[in-house]
Amino acid sequence: MSHSPKSAPIPHKRRSPRRKAAATPARPATPRAQGLYDPFHEHDSCGVGFIVQLKGQKSHKIIDDGLTALEHLNHRGACGCEVNTGDGAGVIIQLPHDFFSHVCAHEGIRLPEAGQYGAGLFFAPKNKKATKQAMRIFQNIVEEQGQQLIAWRPVPTNNATLGHTALIAEPDMFHVLVGKSVDLDEDAFERRLYVI
Repeated sequence: MSHSPKSAPIPHKRRSPRRKAAATPARPATPRAQGLYDPFHEHDSCGVGFIVQLKGQKSHKIIDDGLTALEHLNHRGACGCEVNTGDGAGVIIQLPHDFFSHVCAHEGIRLPEAGQYGAGLFFAPKNKKATKQAMRIFQNIVEEQGQQLIAWRPVPTNNATLGHTALIAEPDMFHVLVGKSVDLDEDAFERRLYVI
């Protein structure tokens, strides 16, 4: 009688004790698209800071605090390989009427009273012909909106510390001063400036 050797038992895989999964905080759901909001445009921001005076009181201290915060942001959205070339950054402030009145008077620009004009920062190409054309187009838009272009003021700059890449791309900068038409109140004028 022939007999087959007894097959060896198949070893069972030994299971390791179950570990509880570490609880991960639930990420809040992205809101659905509605009105002007679309979750498609969601992205992370980096290098954003807010320094405010909650009562709206003007003070040079708020500018100093904002610049201090800005100096401590080593990455503000874009950076290059050069230590002295970055994305360019700045601060948004209320219109500094006293400052503009002072510097514009020295430059022969007559400004209306506070609240009767707006100011913008205009970045222009180094090509003078292209700059004049862009300024003409902007002036046409101002006039189409029933407002008055008071003046273009070249912004004094100091590019001594800019890196090579930044110097190549550096635009000319101008303040554009736009006068309010008499038929608009200040709030309506602010809205008109956004359109311009």
